[in-house]
Amino acid sequence: MNATPKILVPVDGSDHALTALRFALARAARDGSEVHVLNVRTPVPQAVSDFVRRENIDSFYREEAEADLTAARALLKDSGAPGKVAVLIGSPADAIAQYVRDNAVTEVIMGRRGLGRLAGLLMGSVATQVLHLVDVPVTLVK
Repeated sequence: MNATPKILVPVDGSDHALTALRFALARAARDGSEVHVLNVRTPVPQAVSDFVRRENIDSFYREEAEADLTAARALLKDSGAPGKVAVLIGSPADAIAQYVRDNAVTEVIMGRRGLGRLAGLLMGSVATQVLHLVDVPVTLVK
């Protein structure tokens, strides 16, 4: 018996991420995939955490993540697709790759912001990094 496919959609509150989520939800409606929505928070610099109480930092992470996830939660709920929402703290590409491994994700669908060629060459992108870090198909949605 085949396991239910699991699609991971990283979201950052952008329209690009929500477009990718809509694409993933349409696929889930066709094939019964489970949709996982992930928000990754970049850690605050050590210099900040040395002077700010841990509970204030945790509260900041929760508030920022919830702001990024509000529309995504509503889309997931309205779709009726099986799924879950998670928040991780770390480097976005590394956290996405770890989530894929830890949760037996079968595909990543993510938005692409479309850095220009020069910026993409110099800085790279989370999408490009994820392509190199995971062993599952990655679909980029414009």
